[in-house]
Amino acid sequence: MRRKDLRRNRRGSGSSVLKTLIIVVIGAGIIWGGWSLRQKTVTKKSSTVKLEKPVKKKESQPSVVDQRTFLVIGVEDDEETGKTKVTDVLALVYDPARNGITGMAIDPDTYVSIPGRGYQPISEGFDEGAKHLVSAISEMIRFELEGHFTISRIQFDALVQDRKIDTPISQSQDTSFKKKEVNLLSRKLKNIPSDRVKFLDLPVKTIVIGEQTYYEPKKDDLDNTLLAVLGRIPRKEEAPTRIIILNGSGTPGVARVAADRLVGKGFKILDIRNADNFDYSKTEILLYNKQAKKSGKTIAKALGSGVQLDKKMAQDVTDVVIVIGEDFE
Repeated sequence: MRRKDLRRNRRGSGSSVLKTLIIVVIGAGIIWGGWSLRQKTVTKKSSTVKLEKPVKKKESQPSVVDQRTFLVIGVEDDEETGKTKVTDVLALVYDPARNGITGMAIDPDTYVSIPGRGYQPISEGFDEGAKHLVSAISEMIRFELEGHFTISRIQFDALVQDRKIDTPISQSQDTSFKKKEVNLLSRKLKNIPSDRVKFLDLPVKTIVIGEQTYYEPKKDDLDNTLLAVLGRIPRKEEAPTRIIILNGSGTPGVARVAADRLVGKGFKILDIRNADNFDYSKTEILLYNKQAKKSGKTIAKALGSGVQLDKKMAQDVTDVVIVIGEDFE
C-alpha cells in the first residue's frame, strides 16, 4: 500500500508540476505576445514621428543708423547795426557707417526763400531766427536738416582748421537740439579722425534781375556736391511756380496787390521790389522755363492784364518775373 500510495503521490505531484509548468509557459507566451505587440505598435508610431533638425539661431544683424544732418552757423556782432550777422554756413552730414563727416560750405550771400520775409540772402535771414533759416536752406539744397548749432566766427574758423566738430557744437551759443542729443552726438563726433572730415564749397553765380543782384548755387555744382556729401542726388520735387514781382508803374502798393492775387492761386512769391524804371505802360510776364510757360495764362488771368514774353536766361532763382505796368488795375 505504501508503494502504491507513494507511486500515486508521485504521479499526483508530477501531474501538478506539469500543470504548473504548462500554466507558466502559457502565461509567459501571453506576456511575450503582448510585449511584442506593444513593441511593434510603438515602433510603428515612432516611425511616423519626424525628427526636428536643430535650428541654428540667426545672428542679429547690426542696426542701420541713419545719417545725421545739421547746420552749423557762424556769427558775429555787427558793430554798425548792433545786430548779429551770419558770417559762415556749413551743412554737415554725419555718416556712422563710415565714421565720417562731409560738409557743404554755403556762401552767406546766397539767396534763399525765408518764410515770412521772401527772397533774401542767408546773411540777412538770420533775423527771423535760425529755425526759419534751417528750413530755407533745406529747401534749397533738397535734403532736410534736422536742426542747427550757432557758434562764434572764431569757433567756426577753428572748426574748419582743426576738422573737429565735437567741441564747437558742445559749446554752441544756441541749438535746436536737446542737451541729451548734443552730448550723445558730441561723443560720437569726437572719435572721428580729422582725415575723415571733408568740406566742399558750393559755388554760386550772380544773377541780375531788374536792379537787384541775386546769388544762386550753380545747378551742376549743386548736384555734384550733393552726390559727394550724401552719396546720392535728391530728387527735386514738384514745387509751385516761383514769381518775383517788380513795380514798373511807380504806383505805391500795386506789386503787393498783384502778389495777393497770385498767392491765392497757389503761386510762390519770392520777392517784391521796384523795377529799373517806372515807365512801363503795360504789364509784362517774363517766362523763364517750361513750368513758367504752363502757368503764363493763369497768371495773366489772375492779374487781369499782362503780355507774356519768353526769356532765355540761365538762372534758377525764379520761374517768372512780373513787371507791373500802368495798365494794371
